[in-house]
Amino acid sequence: VLHVITALDLAVSKIGRFQERDREDILALARFRLIRSGEVERRAQEALDYFVGDTTYIQYNLRDAVDLIRAVEGEQEPT
Repeated sequence: VLHVITALDLAVSKIGRFQERDREDILALARFRLIRSGEVERRAQEALDYFVGDTTYIQYNLRDAVDLIRAVEGEQEPT
């Protein structure tokens, strides 16, 4: 069985660490219109329901990731 991760799940997986490379990957996914800010925010919040421990830093990372994606969305022409 081959399991394939979606662009959305990949972006969410990058939020926990959120180092430079992770931010670049999230930006690339947004530029190629593979993810949307609202989707990422919803999926990450769903995932956090299962997280054990303090989510404060992840919430900050999520806010910053959503801001990055929204900035890209603002640069793109509507389709």
